Amino acid sequence: MMLGITSQESNMWQASRSAVPGVTGNPLIGNYYGIDLYDGDSSNDWDIDWAEADCGYGITQVTDHMRMAGREDGKGGAAWDYQKQRAVALDYTVNVAAGLQILAEKWNQTSSAGLKVNNGNSAKLENWTFALWAYNSGFYADKGDGSPWGLGWTNNPANPEWDAGRTAFMEDSFGSESPSDAAHPQDWPYQEKVLGFAAHPPSYLESPGTMVAAFIAAWWNGGDGNATIKGAAKQNRALVKPPENLFCDPVENSCNPAYIGDGAKNETGAGPCLRDVDFRCWWHKSAQWKSDCDYSCGNDFTRFPATWAEEADGTAYPPACTTNGLPAGARIVDDVPQGTPVIRPGCSNSSWSNAGTFTLDFGEGDGVHPTAGGTDRWPAKVDLHQLGAGFGGHFYFGHTRKDDDKGQRLKFTGTWKLNAPLTTDDAKVWVHLPDHGAHTKLARYEVKTAEGWVSKTVSQPGTTNRWVDIGVYRFSGGIPEVRLSTITADGTGDQDIAFDAVAFQEGDFSEIPEIRFPDEDLTAPEPEVMEPPEVIPGNFLDLGSITGLSAKSSSPSGENNLRTKATPGCRTVNESKEEVICIGAGPAPEAKKSSKKSSSENISGSAAALNATTGTETVTCSVNEASVSYTRTYACMTGTLILERITSGRPTGQAIWDYRHEIQLDTKSGTFMQTASFKMKSIAGFNSVSLDMEFDCLGACASDPTIWTNSQTWLAGDLHTLVGSKTMKWTGTSGHSMILPSWKFTGKGDGRAGETIDREKSELEIRGDLEAKATSGKPGCVFHRYIPTYVIDSAKNPSAAAFYWIVQQKLPTHPGSRPHKKPLHYNSDSAAATEIREKIICHRTGDGAFLPHPDSGVTTGGRTGPSCDEYPFASSYESGGAPVATGGGGVRGDACLQLYAKKPVVSGDLWTLKEDTRYPRRNTWKEPCGRASLPSDENSNAAWRIGLRLVPENRIIDGDAYWVYAPGFEDCTDLTKVCWVRTR
Repeated sequence: MMLGITSQESNMWQASRSAVPGVTGNPLIGNYYGIDLYDGDSSNDWDIDWAEADCGYGITQVTDHMRMAGREDGKGGAAWDYQKQRAVALDYTVNVAAGLQILAEKWNQTSSAGLKVNNGNSAKLENWTFALWAYNSGFYADKGDGSPWGLGWTNNPANPEWDAGRTAFMEDSFGSESPSDAAHPQDWPYQEKVLGFAAHPPSYLESPGTMVAAFIAAWWNGGDGNATIKGAAKQNRALVKPPENLFCDPVENSCNPAYIGDGAKNETGAGPCLRDVDFRCWWHKSAQWKSDCDYSCGNDFTRFPATWAEEADGTAYPPACTTNGLPAGARIVDDVPQGTPVIRPGCSNSSWSNAGTFTLDFGEGDGVHPTAGGTDRWPAKVDLHQLGAGFGGHFYFGHTRKDDDKGQRLKFTGTWKLNAPLTTDDAKVWVHLPDHGAHTKLARYEVKTAEGWVSKTVSQPGTTNRWVDIGVYRFSGGIPEVRLSTITADGTGDQDIAFDAVAFQEGDFSEIPEIRFPDEDLTAPEPEVMEPPEVIPGNFLDLGSITGLSAKSSSPSGENNLRTKATPGCRTVNESKEEVICIGAGPAPEAKKSSKKSSSENISGSAAALNATTGTETVTCSVNEASVSYTRTYACMTGTLILERITSGRPTGQAIWDYRHEIQLDTKSGTFMQTASFKMKSIAGFNSVSLDMEFDCLGACASDPTIWTNSQTWLAGDLHTLVGSKTMKWTGTSGHSMILPSWKFTGKGDGRAGETIDREKSELEIRGDLEAKATSGKPGCVFHRYIPTYVIDSAKNPSAAAFYWIVQQKLPTHPGSRPHKKPLHYNSDSAAATEIREKIICHRTGDGAFLPHPDSGVTTGGRTGPSCDEYPFASSYESGGAPVATGGGGVRGDACLQLYAKKPVVSGDLWTLKEDTRYPRRNTWKEPCGRASLPSDENSNAAWRIGLRLVPENRIIDGDAYWVYAPGFEDCTDLTKVCWVRTR
C-alpha cells in the first residue's frame, strides 16, 4: 500500500521528472509556483501564484511542515527545522520515513476518532481506506460544537468529481488489468487509486532504455475465474473499491445517495452533498463492505525487508569530471562556482579549476513585490532545471522557445564570462554538451568578440559527454563572454536546451601557412609568358562517319563494315557496279604514352612551342597525335584524310594524306593567315586522285584567293605534299564581332568525285575588335574562347605574389586559379575599379578602414608605402567590392581576409606573410576577398602590368576571363610545411 502511495504521489520519484534513475536533480515538488494547469485555460499556465503553492516534496509528496518558517499561513502545521526539511526534500529514505509517519498518524487519528474500516485489521489493505483518505485531503477533528467533522468531501466516493459507476482503478469489469486508467486518474478518489496501484504496479524506467515493474503486487485470496465469479480472487480484488454510496447518508453527513450519478455536480441542488454552500459533507462513521476481511481483503508483499541493505545508486549518464577532449591549458568556465559539492560519486573535479563566472538572466518578470518594490515573479524560472550530469557533474537546461511574446516571457539566458583577459588576441571557444538533456539542433551560442556579438548555431544532441569546437574568435584584450538563451529558430517548448561548461583555448589560429620569400629583385627579367595550348583530342576531320576498310576490322558477322551511298562523304558513281567514292577521316593514331600535361595541369609551361611555322612538328601540332589545339592567337588541326573507292562491297582504290591545318592570328592586325598541308602517304588502285579545299567564314570577314603550292592532283606513285594558304581579314569597323571559320573538302578518284564534307569548330571562333585598351585604336584578332594567363612578376613583387597565391590556394572561391577552374573576369570600367579600390576595399577612413601595417616597410626610395592591395583585383568582376549580381563579393574591405607582408628584422633574412590581427574580426578563410598591407612599390608594380601587358597583348575586353599565376610556388604543395618561394 505504501508503494501504491509513492506510485500515485510521484511515480516513485524523489527527484523531478527530468532526472532519470541514477542521475541527481531537483527534488520533486508538487506545485512550487502555484500554477493552475487544470482550469482549462492554457493562457495562464505560466502565471505564478505563490498563495496557491503546493509544498509537497519527494517520493511521498510530504506537504505538512514543509512550508517556509513564518509562511505557514495555517497550512500543514509548523515548519520543521530547515535541515530536516532539506533531508525530506533531498534524501528519499528520509522522505519515505516522513511519509510513513504521516500515514501512521492518519491511521491513529481516524482510529482515535472511532472510525474503523471493516474489521480494523491493519494488515489488510482495504482497512487503510480512511487513513489514505486523510493522507491526501486531511482529517477535520470533532470540535464538539455540532459542526461537521471527519474526512473531507473531496475524496468521498460519492463526490461527483469522480466517475459514477466506475470499476476498480486499473481494472475492467472482469477484473483484468486496464493500464489505460492511468491516463485519466482524475476519475477516481485518492484512496482508490492507491489501492489500484498496489494491486497493479506500473512499470517505470530503471535505467536508460530499461523498463521494469515498480514492485511486486499485493494479492487476494480466492478461486479462479474473473471478477464476476463469486469467491474468485479477481472478484475479491475488484471489491477493493467500496460501494460509491457507502459514505453518503442524509443524517450522518448530509449526503443523499439518490443524487449519485453521471449528471451530478457540486452545485446547488445538482449533487448528493446537500451542504451546497460549504460542501462539508464530511464522513465520521465506521464502515464495512467486507464482512470476511481476514480472508477476502488484500495482503501485502514486503518488497524491502528491514534486514536488506540499501540498494546501490544507479550509474546512468555518468558525468565528465576531467578535461578529456579539451586541449591542454584551456580556461574553463563552468555553470556552477568552484567548490560546489558534486553529488555523483567519483567526481572530484580535481584536475581543473573554474576560471570565470556563470550567470542566469530571467528577463523582467511579471509582477511587483508589494513591499520590496521589485519583481518577484519570473515565469522563465519555472522552466529552469538542473541535472547531476555533464561536465563536472552539473548542468542546467530549459526548453526551446519561439521568439514571440510568450517565448520572450519564458526566455532565460545563461552567460559564461572569464575572470581575466586572454593573453592572445584570438582564442578557440569550446562548449561542453552533455550526453542527455540536450535535444535542440539549433542552439544559438553568442560570443562577445572585439567586433561585437557573433553567433554560432550548434546541434546539441549526442550520446556522450563531449567538448565541441564552435570556432576561433578575436577578443583583442577584452574579457571573453559566451551567452545562450532558450530562444531558437524552431522553438516549441518541447526540446531540451542544455547550459553546461564553456572553455577558451588561447593560441595562434591564423591558419596561414608559413611563407618565406626574398626581397624584391628589380634587375630580374620579365617573367616568361605562359600560354599552354588548349587541346581537343581526336581527328578534326572525323565527325562520326565510318572510316575506310584500311581503318576498320571486320564485323562480327564476317562481313566488311563498308560505307554506303547513305554514308556522309560518299557518292555513288556507278549504279551498275555498285561503286561509291568516299572521303573522310582516317584512323586515329595508335595510343601511346606521353609526358604532355593537359592545359589545366600545365600551369608552368612555356609558349615557345606555339611559335611553330608550317611544316614544323610541335608537341601540339603533330600528325602523330590527331587533335585540335589552340592558344589566344594560334590554332592547329591535324589528322588523316582518306579517299576510297568501293565496288560491290570491296575496296578497289585508296589514297591517304596526313593533314595539318594552322591558323595564325595577329593581335595588332585584323588580317590573319590559314595554312593547310596535305602530305600523300600512299595511293593504290587509282590511276589519279585530286583534292580540293574551300576556306570560308561566317561573320564580318573577307578573304583573298587561296594560293596552292604544288599540284592538287596525284598520279599513281606520286607522294608530293600540297600546301594551301589563305589570307583573311576581319572587316568590322567598331566594337567587336565574331568570325566562324569553316572548310569544305572534295576528293576525286580517276575523275569521279565523292560527296563534299563540311567542317567547323566552335572553339576556334575568332573575335576581331577595335575596343581593347592600349591598342592605339588598331584592330586585332584572337581566339576569344582561349583564356590567357596573367603571370605575376614574383621576382620583382614577391610579397604581392605571395598574397595572391595564398588567397588562390585557401579561399573557397580560389580566384583566378587555373587548377580550380576559377578565372577572373576583366572589368574595363576604370572608374568603377577606382571606386571599389579607394572607397570600398582600401578606404582609409570610416568603418572598416584599411590600416597600413608598419612592418610592411618600404623597399625602394620615393615610395610612401606601405599600401593597400586587394585580391581579386578591383578591375575584375570577382572583386570583393563588386556587386554579388555581377560575380563579386558584395562586401566592404573589412570583410576580406586581412594579411600583411612582414619585413625581416635582420638584413638578409626573408620576408613572411602574416595575418593582421589589428582588425576586430578575425580571418575565417571563408571570405570572398583578401586585403593586405604590402610595400607600396610592389603593390603598384604587380597591378599595372594587367593594363599595360595582359590586356593589349591578348586583346582582352570587358567580361573576358583570365587566369592569374604566381611562379615560384611550385614546391609549396603541403600547406602544413614552410613554403620557400623560389623567385630567382
